[in-house]
Amino acid sequence: MDASFAMTWVIEAEQTPASMKHFHALTRQEAQALVPTLWCDELANVLLTVERACKISTAQVATWTDYFLALPVIIHPASLEQSLTEVRPLAQAHGLSAYDAVYLHLAMREQVPLATFDRQLIKAAPKVGVRLLD
Repeated sequence: MDASFAMTWVIEAEQTPASMKHFHALTRQEAQALVPTLWCDELANVLLTVERACKISTAQVATWTDYFLALPVIIHPASLEQSLTEVRPLAQAHGLSAYDAVYLHLAMREQVPLATFDRQLIKAAPKVGVRLLD
């Protein structure tokens, strides 16, 4: 799951039936999400950005922080070798940023569907045999 998917939960106007279905499955502990370490910083940055833009209040950030901390999220660490020898070439081959390629690489490595709303990742996923979460 990338940050674009998780952030649809936070901003009401961006919620979709699919994203909310998965949010509820996670909150009921019926599913788990796999994320790279990068996800943690991206999530913090997006919460900061939407708060600064007055799209959500400081109180809402606190509530969402509690939600995110309670979710069954498995954080996969990265290594420098992996980033340089696997993620960077994947990004190069598919026109992605290295940040986005981390998500694609994790889905490939763990053979799990990718939860994203990022257009470039949606385009690249099937080219490398990664199914998108529906």
